[in-house]
Amino acid sequence: MDAKTCRITTIEKIVDFSSFSRFLDLVSRLAEKEIGKVIPRRVFTLPIFEIKKEFPAPKTKEELVKRVKEGHAIFFHKWVCDACQNFPRRDQWLKTLPEKGKEDILGVFQTTKRQMPRTAWEPIYIGTNEEPLYDERLTWEGKRDKMSQMFELCLLDYDFCILDNAFLVHSPGIKTLSSVDQRRRAPFMYKNNAVHNKLLAQMKKKYGPRKGC
Repeated sequence: MDAKTCRITTIEKIVDFSSFSRFLDLVSRLAEKEIGKVIPRRVFTLPIFEIKKEFPAPKTKEELVKRVKEGHAIFFHKWVCDACQNFPRRDQWLKTLPEKGKEDILGVFQTTKRQMPRTAWEPIYIGTNEEPLYDERLTWEGKRDKMSQMFELCLLDYDFCILDNAFLVHSPGIKTLSSVDQRRRAPFMYKNNAVHNKLLAQMKKKYGPRKGC
């Protein structure tokens, strides 16, 4: 793959494709500011939400915040694994709306690490093809499928730049816990746990320990 970046999403995550041009503008502005500086390893994360089936995906942050206030939208997996998308100051993220006339400008809300106490955080991010690859032996059905990749980014001391005016919406509807679904996924969870533990041991040996990971 020769391209430095790629546009990849799943069919269940709806993205406003205008975000790509706004993101490239952000990268250009950052590049101008950072000339001559050492740039840390970093990725740019997008908050994820779920919305009730009867509502279309919001196209702007203002629309999204309105649906959240109405109780029609929530943070992704809030009723299944709230810690998995509990990024720092996420309630403040909802309160931080773009200034009038600057709705199309994208910026960084906060730069953080994926460390304790948020080692369950599974951010979806925009990166380059230099980031560690997702291990395809891990399945969504088995849970914790992104944990090993996030652990590796932590060991490599990546910065996570949370975007202030871009987001994803997961479709369809709002997910809740189901005992039937939990039983169905049990064999996959057993396999994922085995692969996950093996991967973590390999990464610790490769990179050494890092406090907070």
